[in-house]
Amino acid sequence: MEKKSPRTIRIILPIAIIVVLVVIGFIVFNPHKNVTSNVVSGTSSLPSSAVKFSDTPYYPYAYLISSDTLSSEAQQALAGFDLNKTTNANGTMTYTLTAIAAGYVNQSYTLNSGQSLYFIERSLGDDADNNDYNLGDDFAIVVDSSGDIAPNQ
Repeated sequence: MEKKSPRTIRIILPIAIIVVLVVIGFIVFNPHKNVTSNVVSGTSSLPSSAVKFSDTPYYPYAYLISSDTLSSEAQQALAGFDLNKTTNANGTMTYTLTAIAAGYVNQSYTLNSGQSLYFIERSLGDDADNNDYNLGDDFAIVVDSSGDIAPNQ
């Protein structure tokens, strides 16, 4: 078997990631789904095309940020953001990622009981002093209690 050069891998890897993102986008953002709320529901039935989070290329770079305490790696991954958690009157939790570094956009996620929020950071080495030097790899994914990526993200 021929060994791939580092340059070939650098070219193929981004293309493969883009293809996976497009497929996940079609599944998650299916315009034919009946969406009645902007709150991700942990009790709704998922379509048969549900995607296991552990089967995605993001999983190895995911840091749980909806737990009561953050791991040191999760804290490092969140460089460039402040994380705030609010309990809503209906029992849901809203997690807000407020940008503290230039180039970031604020993000907000509302979770029902049983759902988890993971922050994706593919390269912890690009973060230092609350600055991140690769803005394209910082986002969150809501995962339901079955381990599937929650719909309506």
